[in-house]
Amino acid sequence: MPDGVQGVRAEPDRRRRVIRLERGQGEQHLLEAAEQVQQLPSVSGTATRRLSSITSDRTTPPSACPVFTPYQCLRLLRDTLTVVIVTVANLKGGVAKTTTAVILAEAAASRGETVLLVDADPQGSATRWAATAELDGGPGLRAKVIPLGTVELERRLAAIAGDFAHVVIDTPPGDLGIVRAAIRAGDVVLVPCQPALMDLDRLSPTLDLATEAGKPAAVVLTRCRANTLSLAGARDALDNADLPVLSSVIPQREQIAAEYGERPGWLPLALYGAVLIELESALS
Repeated sequence: MPDGVQGVRAEPDRRRRVIRLERGQGEQHLLEAAEQVQQLPSVSGTATRRLSSITSDRTTPPSACPVFTPYQCLRLLRDTLTVVIVTVANLKGGVAKTTTAVILAEAAASRGETVLLVDADPQGSATRWAATAELDGGPGLRAKVIPLGTVELERRLAAIAGDFAHVVIDTPPGDLGIVRAAIRAGDVVLVPCQPALMDLDRLSPTLDLATEAGKPAAVVLTRCRANTLSLAGARDALDNADLPVLSSVIPQREQIAAEYGERPGWLPLALYGAVLIELESALS
């Protein structure tokens, strides 16, 4: 048999060995995440091309895997994320801002690099999350968390941000002064939003703040149910309004909601890792 044919037939065998290895290590979350991610829109073509140039030992070419598996997301995350300050902001509450900020920071920290999570919300939800994760001998979060809910955030963060490879800022709802300062301090603004008309209608004030500060911004849809009219309608509304929206979405999953007070596991890291990959691709 020609060598080329042998090489092609060997690929599926190697892929199955990877799956058995993950299952043997007890990472059932990876398998659950793979099933969920395959129902979601693919990340950008630029990120797919980046995958082909960096992960040369992957088992399938970009054209055969338009949607990243969690395993690919985490591998690509370790290799490609650039140093960037991400401000997670939405003047409306109840859109999973803190969940997004914490797990986004943890996804970046999963590379083994230093990450600072700035809790700019005076309510201190991210700070309490970090403290709870250390109770009873828990492992705690990978990222370092500091409270910095002040309009002087930009000046004070500038003095310490250089000690970290990545910075994620969690912001409060409704506090215009702090949110404006956090946006000025960041490199990019990530706006979590649920696929509901009331939430979509409240996006403009936050995006206007990003425009005012001269910062790029993108919307990430959270708490989404795959293949629903609400998700399709939200995408259509954002497209019709010519608003920047990521291809990656965060599904409505009980496991994500249950991560509060814990170090995030494989499923949320994989899903938010896809968001980080897409942000990095857009910035580059």
